[in-house]
Amino acid sequence: MLANSIDPVPYLYWSKEFNTAFISTAWKNELKKIVYPTPVARNIKVHQVEVKSDTRRLRATPSLSGQAYDEYCIKGIYNVLDMTFIDEYTWAKIGAIDGNNFWVAVMSGEDLPAKVYNYPKPVERDTAVPQVDIKSDTRKLRNAPGLNSEVYDELCTRGIYNVQKWETADGYDWALIGVDGNDQYWVAVMEGEDLPVIKNFEELYNTEKEKTAKLSEELSNVKKELATEKENNTKLNKTIDDLKKKSKELETNCSKVMAELESFKLEISNLQTEVLTLNDNLKIVEEERDEAVAINKVNEEKLQKIKEIIG
Repeated sequence: MLANSIDPVPYLYWSKEFNTAFISTAWKNELKKIVYPTPVARNIKVHQVEVKSDTRRLRATPSLSGQAYDEYCIKGIYNVLDMTFIDEYTWAKIGAIDGNNFWVAVMSGEDLPAKVYNYPKPVERDTAVPQVDIKSDTRKLRNAPGLNSEVYDELCTRGIYNVQKWETADGYDWALIGVDGNDQYWVAVMEGEDLPVIKNFEELYNTEKEKTAKLSEELSNVKKELATEKENNTKLNKTIDDLKKKSKELETNCSKVMAELESFKLEISNLQTEVLTLNDNLKIVEEERDEAVAINKVNEEKLQKIKEIIG
């Protein structure tokens, strides 16, 4: 019995007067109109079939023995709800309406699988090529640069990507991070996500390493010179202390000499402070070293004068 047929027996009655059988009009209320699936537009993101015949039967189950509906399948494209292979035919379920399932046999060349997108995947950091580091899990992938371009179903995976091209649109910098045939994958790049190329990284590293070694050697030499100067200053300070003892005996007549000695003591104190600073800055160390040598020369001249005065 067809899906839209009814059993007429409950609606028959017999008239003795007319010796005739009649059927009640109530049967019309029992007939339910079947809503059949209709073709849809092509959508490459969805699995579809294109029925290319006007004589293809619609069946309630996927089988040659399955119940056939009164109407044939309309030629066109349909979304596939399910698919199976029975009785040497591929069957596509193209509708499930009001409890009725609609299956149709699919012939060669009619199956339209959903397009598989090869979305770009993160790569390792490579300083030799331009890259971006996407730091968000909610960044959209688009088929062109710009906020109005088509958005892909999947979001951009957090990670590092090689950049094939840069564009600016709608106030954003856009990086092309993948191409698959006619499909381009663009992503908006935020501040701090750009990873520029570092050219000749190894050569630059070796050069800086050599510079560091050379500076370390120079600093070591300066430290040795400072140690020598410090030793000389210590000897000089001892001599000054001896002179101070002698100068106490001449305080009355040598007030000018004492003033000069106090000034010299202050200069020596400043020199000692500057010596400590030399360890932090090589350039300052070299300048202060020269200053210390100059001060020592002046002190020796002063000492000679003092000796001449005492002498």
